[in-house]
Amino acid sequence: VLGVVAHAFASSSNPMWPLLSVMLGALLGEMFSGAFHWATDNYGRLETPVVGFACAAFQGHHLAPWTISHRSTWNNVFKIAGAAIPLSCTALALLPPSASAFLAIMLYCQVLAQEFHRWSHTPPSLLPRWKRSLQKHAIALPVREHLAHHKPPFDKHYCILTGRLNAWLDSSPVYLWRRLEAIVYRLNGVEPLSWKDERVKELALSL
Repeated sequence: VLGVVAHAFASSSNPMWPLLSVMLGALLGEMFSGAFHWATDNYGRLETPVVGFACAAFQGHHLAPWTISHRSTWNNVFKIAGAAIPLSCTALALLPPSASAFLAIMLYCQVLAQEFHRWSHTPPSLLPRWKRSLQKHAIALPVREHLAHHKPPFDKHYCILTGRLNAWLDSSPVYLWRRLEAIVYRLNGVEPLSWKDERVKELALSL
């Protein structure tokens, strides 16, 4: 990732373009972490093609959230990294430097998000001080922020990189996830798992 970003800065006559790409990549990285989390929490199952394993993992995580803390870093991120690395390399080969930097940062944020997610379920006493400091300053997903997601029907606080966007995405007038759920329902009649709570369903259909 650093090599892709360095290449973008070295290839650009105006450093604002690669800088903008990095910033936008980080922002979209946060959004993508939330969108993927929302989708896999609410739709699909193990048999779903391509992403079935992720649907089963995220939905099962609600039943035993502490188990993620027992994974090693490699075990926790290897599937995401296995997709992000070849996509970043492809972007470097096919896209303009700033565009490849944007994509590489956005994809790398998914690897970080999964690891930050693991930290948020790890007892603070077992984390080194530097990790706790990142959480304290919301550079990594804070424990309290993510614990707010782990309340049935698991309908809020989906972003798991830093969590900084969650309050905005979950509140009026944005209600992003409820609006997306309403769109999906009106297109194909499928209700998300969050609609097990009638209040969530009523809000979504009222928007």
